Amino acid sequence: MLKKNLLLFFVIILILSCKEAPKPIIDSRINDYALYDEEGNFHRLSFYNNNKAIVLFVQGNGCPIVRNAISDYKTIVEDYQEKGFKFFMINSNIQDNRTSIKKEAESFGFNIPVLVDSAQLIADELDIKITGEVIILHPTKRTVLYRGPINDRLDYESQKDIIQKKYLRNTLDLILETSEITENNIPAKGCKVTRLSSSEERKHLTYSKDIAPILADRCVKCHNENGIAPWSMSNYNMVNGWSSMMKEVLLSKRMPPWNADPEVGDFKNSLLVSDSNVRKIIRWIDEGREFGEGIDTLETIKPATYEWKAGKPDTIINLKQEKIPAT
Repeated sequence: MLKKNLLLFFVIILILSCKEAPKPIIDSRINDYALYDEEGNFHRLSFYNNNKAIVLFVQGNGCPIVRNAISDYKTIVEDYQEKGFKFFMINSNIQDNRTSIKKEAESFGFNIPVLVDSAQLIADELDIKITGEVIILHPTKRTVLYRGPINDRLDYESQKDIIQKKYLRNTLDLILETSEITENNIPAKGCKVTRLSSSEERKHLTYSKDIAPILADRCVKCHNENGIAPWSMSNYNMVNGWSSMMKEVLLSKRMPPWNADPEVGDFKNSLLVSDSNVRKIIRWIDEGREFGEGIDTLETIKPATYEWKAGKPDTIINLKQEKIPAT
């Protein structure tokens, strides 16, 4: 009886401990990702591997707390950017775009690059739900070192005259000292980030119905037996086997191989995959890569034969053979 009571006691203690445990920091490795900023400059996380840390401040147009906090963030950027830190803002709002973000930056006088996450692919990776939050990333391990507010100055509809807790500044100092970060996962004050949750987003995705048609339209031109890509999207098994790599190269924008800015000009033969289709592919990968019902569309596509693998040139100039007399 005593043993049973002791066992019950320890079980209760364990349950209570689990309930009281704080939500852990995201310690899993995030994917290398790439985004354009509001000026159209291209940034990839791995470009900044030589920094001590990468600092992201979640920005949103029209958010009073963000507008008020920018001066504090700018001061920290000025104090620490020469000490080996890379600073950005990131905007994952579905209602904002490059043009409106650029106007906001001009109106409130900040020149820190704002990464535009219009497809919310990075919001998904980092679980971004609110503006005004700071997220610090380890540049090579790609783990989250800190998330929380800049400081304790701002609250909803109120602010302090004196900053008492300098969360971000203290964390950067600890990183410089290679010391353990003591304050973390502190709730930030800001404006909620509306996440994509349309009926299309809630739809259950399958390879046969949703993914294979995208791949057939945008990818198989190169990813076939006779194509220039290193592997062939010939069937479900091939796509399933390469799915983790597909997610990585889509997030880092290494694939599709098209470096033209989608918001500048209108290009022929564009290889771009739309944001909505990229989200579909990544969601399908994350949700278990179900085949679904019906035939495998990719198996029905015959390997292409090419006279010109990169496409026929717009203009072909025929030159007469030159004869050079012997000397």
